[in-house]
Amino acid sequence: MNEPYVVKDSLTLSIKLKLSANYEQKALLLRTMDSYRDAMNYVSRYAFTQLDKRANKRKLNDLLYRELRIRYNLPSQLAQSAIRRVASTYQGEWTKIKQNAEHRKLGYTKKYYHGLEKAPEFKSRTTEIVYGRDYSFGKNQTASVNTLEGRVRVAYEGWTPHVERLRSGEWKIGTAKLWYDKRRKALYLIVPITREQSVDLNDMTQVQGVDVGMRYLAVVGTGEKPIFVKGSPIHHKKRHLQRLRKRLQEKGTRSAKRRLAALSRRERRLTSDVNHRLSRKIAQPQVLVGIEDLTHIRVKINTKRKDTEERRQAEQWAFADLHSKILYKSSLYGGYATRQDAHYTSQGCPRCEHTSKNNRPGKGLLFTCEACGYTLHADLVGGRNVRLRTLVARQGRTITGRVSTVPDVDSNDTGPDPVEESRNPLTLVRGS
Repeated sequence: MNEPYVVKDSLTLSIKLKLSANYEQKALLLRTMDSYRDAMNYVSRYAFTQLDKRANKRKLNDLLYRELRIRYNLPSQLAQSAIRRVASTYQGEWTKIKQNAEHRKLGYTKKYYHGLEKAPEFKSRTTEIVYGRDYSFGKNQTASVNTLEGRVRVAYEGWTPHVERLRSGEWKIGTAKLWYDKRRKALYLIVPITREQSVDLNDMTQVQGVDVGMRYLAVVGTGEKPIFVKGSPIHHKKRHLQRLRKRLQEKGTRSAKRRLAALSRRERRLTSDVNHRLSRKIAQPQVLVGIEDLTHIRVKINTKRKDTEERRQAEQWAFADLHSKILYKSSLYGGYATRQDAHYTSQGCPRCEHTSKNNRPGKGLLFTCEACGYTLHADLVGGRNVRLRTLVARQGRTITGRVSTVPDVDSNDTGPDPVEESRNPLTLVRGS
């Protein structure tokens, strides 16, 4: 009998609630959001000019807290929230500056990061509010939100499963964002909810490895029939949007800029929709999913790809967004997802473990091991190797027998034919 291998997992979801505020409530909330934004810009300018671009949270709080209360009439918690947000923004900018210096030293890039040449400016009407102090939930599906003139009680609506989770009492409610959608002229409350849970990896009935790329958005290597998700239909749409964007940028009129903003929203929705459907396809109950750790993948793409068009195509898909959706959906559906080392996953043989660049002639879709002659679809090799590394990671801790390094399918059951791949494009696999 296998010993339990329990992993403590924290699952966080973001719930979007639309506030049904009347005219007076909406005006009061907007004034509060404007004051909060003005306070953040004041703190940002002060840190940039008076503190040598340094924004220590405690020091700013000692210097500016009372002034923010008086100058902008902010409640206590909102004044401290504005200071924390500015300090977090400056900390992020300094992190990027240090990373850029390190990358230039290593030869990854020649460009300088110019993030703090001027004080960061906050333009969006977004206010961070703390649960229990700045907002709370009441009966009859209402929310109480703090403003410059006291609290207002506003009805809200949202997706039914999210509202049920919010009201169940099983989830911990965190600091929310009060956001104003200028295009729809509506107020929204973005609420994070968190649940602690334990997962026994020995209960997982199936192990999958996911390889992401450009020809295929994802290749799922399993012990049974693999899954191939072709990326060409999506990239065709993105290239079309890129051509439209180029023409509008050359035009430069006000209407062209409005159209550019609309195209940006459309492309963002397209990416999010495809990643949601694909992650639902991959994340299943009782399935252990291994995904590649693609940290610094953008830096590697920039250094290896010299052609601008080729580099743009390689950077146009949000793999981090896909991975994050797989991670949280797996936990939500009763599975588990974990990151594995991505080095040489498409160059190593899953049968004899021989690793060489020569295993992929011409960096094509055909993988042929020069040591044992094993032939397989190259992207499927990546998925199989990620799956094997996931098995080893789990089995190395549970000590429950031997891990087989030989795939349980032969070379004939490998999905698309690499030779015919360029002739017959596949369609996107749609999620249920």
